Amino acid sequence: MSFAAYRLYTVVPRLLDLIAELTNWYIRFNRNRLKGESGRDDTVAALNTLFETLYTLSLALSPFTPFTSENLYHALLPFNAPPKDADEDIRSVHFRMFPEVREEYFDEVVERQVKRMQVVIDLTRLLRDRKKLATKQVGL
Repeated sequence: MSFAAYRLYTVVPRLLDLIAELTNWYIRFNRNRLKGESGRDDTVAALNTLFETLYTLSLALSPFTPFTSENLYHALLPFNAPPKDADEDIRSVHFRMFPEVREEYFDEVVERQVKRMQVVIDLTRLLRDRKKLATKQVGL
């Protein structure tokens, strides 16, 4: 709705929040999975999730960060399956349609559980900060 009305003051902060969530939560907490330490199938699933997120993000960011999204798009393009529509022009992210919402990706239970986990971690960080404790301590 905000994008259709071109309310950038609401769209851009949400996209920036998505990037922060991706880097600070998904990539950080799945580092071992992404490196292949959890087995091949799990690694492929984690990398596919990351790929689809980055690819969709390149499409969504293209009106706001044209050069960055174009660069990301071309970095990911060799790994993407050819489009179903043979007439679709894939030479540039700016020739592609804005991504559609994939309702099957949303799970309210998982989202609620992740939010709770994030709150616990953030509160723990806050307490450590207030007590001036190091983030990593050996032998606790």
